[in-house]
Amino acid sequence: MFVAATEGERIKSCLHEIRDISSIFRQLSHDAIKDFVQGVLSHIRPIFDTISGQSYELNEDQYSEHEGCDPWVQHLLAELEQKVFQNLRPHFVSTSFDVFIGLFAEALAARMEVETTKTNPYPA
Repeated sequence: MFVAATEGERIKSCLHEIRDISSIFRQLSHDAIKDFVQGVLSHIRPIFDTISGQSYELNEDQYSEHEGCDPWVQHLLAELEQKVFQNLRPHFVSTSFDVFIGLFAEALAARMEVETTKTNPYPA
């Protein structure tokens, strides 16, 4: 009976260590993907450079045109799909790609906010 209890404690200890190691690897993977996202964003920087030349003052015709299909957004989505997602998807397992997409979307939104507030002539 004493041996069985000791064996049970060893198994519990091993399971706790596996859980702890799993958490460490998950965090390392998350950090690596986060760093990778920053590298990918630096490669698509030229797309953001086109924002600086855009005017925020639209006439009625431009507003109507941009309301249904903003050309800059369409260009951004096409570039991302062609240059980033199609090339990277085969190299990720699905869960890692989902994490990449989530982190990429957060970083992209933050970057777009910086760019638009930098060039916005109408501060909040």
